[in-house]
Amino acid sequence: MKNQFLDAMNFRHACREFDPAKAVSEEEMNYILETGRLSPSSMGMEQWHFIVARGDAMKKKLRAACKDQKQVEEASVVVVILAKTADIHPDSPHFREILHKRHGAHWEKRLAYYRGYYGKVNAAEWSVAQCHIAAANMMTAAAFIGIDSCPVGAFDPDTLLAAVGADPARYVPALVIPFGHRAKEPKPRNRLPFDEVVTYID
Repeated sequence: MKNQFLDAMNFRHACREFDPAKAVSEEEMNYILETGRLSPSSMGMEQWHFIVARGDAMKKKLRAACKDQKQVEEASVVVVILAKTADIHPDSPHFREILHKRHGAHWEKRLAYYRGYYGKVNAAEWSVAQCHIAAANMMTAAAFIGIDSCPVGAFDPDTLLAAVGADPARYVPALVIPFGHRAKEPKPRNRLPFDEVVTYID
């Protein structure tokens, strides 16, 4: 199993040329999205919301929002990951509901702890960072079943939110990920040696 996972990591690359004739099935996409849903998040807040785009007209809009990057339009499916902002506020109904479900009678104690933490972080940046965890898992899961992806972080936030009909008072965009099948094999990968990026300390 270790080798299978490493094979997936070696298969994965930032695919910028997709074959538009090869589709990602709904079953495959649901598998990929499920790995995002099950990802770890700080305090279990699940700061993400996934928008899934398949239609040509929508992908064209997303390409425009992503600085005209062609892989966004050519991919079979595009996932826009939105980071929650309003719903992670300590006083939001959504957050209170989560506390009640998870902590029962102890929810107020947990709220006091969370309120103190929330006041020390940039909430939007914290939320986006959690979404990147889900994004990494989704791209690795896709590679595991032979599907390519490309993380896209260059986009106009306002245009992107408008394209998917998301409320800017509730979300900020975290990442856009096109999924599909490569049009050609990638160039050999270059990575720094293990010993150059890993230091053990006692």
